[in-house]
Amino acid sequence: MATVSRRRSAPPLDGTIADLLKRLGGIPPKRVRLVWFIDPRTRTARSYTAPDQCQPIGEDGALGGGDVLPGFELALRDLFAEAEGSGA
Repeated sequence: MATVSRRRSAPPLDGTIADLLKRLGGIPPKRVRLVWFIDPRTRTARSYTAPDQCQPIGEDGALGGGDVLPGFELALRDLFAEAEGSGA
């Protein structure tokens, strides 16, 4: 099971999925089926379903679970509102 960590001063989300996964502790890209990178500074996210398949998600969009978490959907606006309310 993957763990979630919060960093107040995380570097920008640029680079390849492999580079980004290295930041998470070296998770092998071939074993990952879905990754969301959320950038609270820009209030956007990116959803990866393969190293070369990235879907940008704007503040009015939602994180979707695809075939990994069927039926899961979380509006970014709600996520950011919750984070702001908790002082994160």
